[in-house]
Amino acid sequence: MDGVSDELILKLAEEIGNAWNLRKLALKLGFSLSDADIFVKTNQLNGRVTSEGTLEMLRQWRNNTPADQPSTNGDQREEHTRKRFRSELSDTIVEKDDIPTIQVVVGFVLRELESQYTDSRRFQEVTPLHEQGFLPLLKRRNGYQSSSSALENSRHDIFTAQLARKQLRRIVVSHNSPVESTALCHSLAYDWATQNRSSRLSEMQFLFELSCSEIKPNQTIEAAIKDQLFSKCDQIDETLIKELIEKMPDGVTILLDGYNGNNVMEDILTGRTLKEVTVMVTAKPRSANLLHRMASGVYDHIDMY
Repeated sequence: MDGVSDELILKLAEEIGNAWNLRKLALKLGFSLSDADIFVKTNQLNGRVTSEGTLEMLRQWRNNTPADQPSTNGDQREEHTRKRFRSELSDTIVEKDDIPTIQVVVGFVLRELESQYTDSRRFQEVTPLHEQGFLPLLKRRNGYQSSSSALENSRHDIFTAQLARKQLRRIVVSHNSPVESTALCHSLAYDWATQNRSSRLSEMQFLFELSCSEIKPNQTIEAAIKDQLFSKCDQIDETLIKELIEKMPDGVTILLDGYNGNNVMEDILTGRTLKEVTVMVTAKPRSANLLHRMASGVYDHIDMY
């Protein structure tokens, strides 16, 4: 949009700031989800909260948007642009009661997950482990009941071998300490939310961490995700979660912490459904062995010491 001054762009960036709706606004302005994520993360680089990402979004929007009202008067052009942009912003902010599109759902989901996974209260029960630089020793079995090899990069290598073989994306982490297994899941979720990730995990669009002990009998995965992660978010319901998973299954990872052999979500655990979704289960040895009996040859087995 030629003729829109840097001064106006700076004023708009200051007014919008680093508000939570930035990702949603970027999507509404025609940017891709990956671009929207970059704008949001730029606002939070190096532990500082700025409006640099917002400013970059507006500059790109100006450069990529043709003028829709010719004018020789600079003041009139800027006023028209301001009104046009405020209309977009206003529509975005007041959409709270509308049925969201899948792109808007993506924005809500990412915001909620990132907020929860970086909440310091999540780490209260495992704080001592993290203060000690929690680095569990993980070994991948080279075939069930066979030899094992250490994971060079510890938890960041969990999601490599099974996916590389393009088989069912199911992983079981066998452990003897529920506290440490929860710490592992919390750490993976935190790594995902803060971009402190490597290998296959960095390619995951969504990571849902669930506690098996809180999953109700016969509960669907969508209902469990809603109950445990989005119970206070009215904009996201089970139908929208299901649509999101169905539209981008290969970008979804589900962590099921503390499987104890109960009859929960057997179709998912055995790989009969959601075959393209990556599922990592933590379980004590007895329950891990049960998974192997339920779904022979399906699980990549990792031992945690």
